Amino acid sequence: MERWYLACHKAGKDNVFKAQMTLERMNIMAFSPVMRTYRPRSDRPGQFRPVIEQMFPGYFFVFFDTEIHHSSKIELCPGVSHLVRFAGEITPIRDAVVDDVMQLPVCVQAFSRKNPGKRRWDKGATPLNQQQRQQIQALVDTNDGDTRSALFFAFIEALR
Repeated sequence: MERWYLACHKAGKDNVFKAQMTLERMNIMAFSPVMRTYRPRSDRPGQFRPVIEQMFPGYFFVFFDTEIHHSSKIELCPGVSHLVRFAGEITPIRDAVVDDVMQLPVCVQAFSRKNPGKRRWDKGATPLNQQQRQQIQALVDTNDGDTRSALFFAFIEALR
């Protein structure tokens, strides 16, 4: 059964894109939410420059079936560092968490709009309650990317 897992990509500017492209060639969906932020310009005081950055720096989501694709094959892909493990084993993330992240207005990407009414990972998924949705929104509102990643990791671990 296909499930969402959390993976780390290697440090570097293009490694998340290398990982996504390689996984897509293997028919594995990879999702790295991005968001637009504004940073002050050093050459023009009072002006801001739009910057697109990862919502959770260092992490991305992978949707695959462990019966079909072994985790070692995914970890050997260029750009992929490792799959995140909880208590020494890879643990799937609740589908509702990834679905809610995909629905955030700051990170809507093309593939999440292909079939808005039909998502193949919604098979009996338990929806998030209002408090959990507010926690995800609070993560998005955090300005520092490293803090967002740490808080998201703690949020995922708390949901297990």
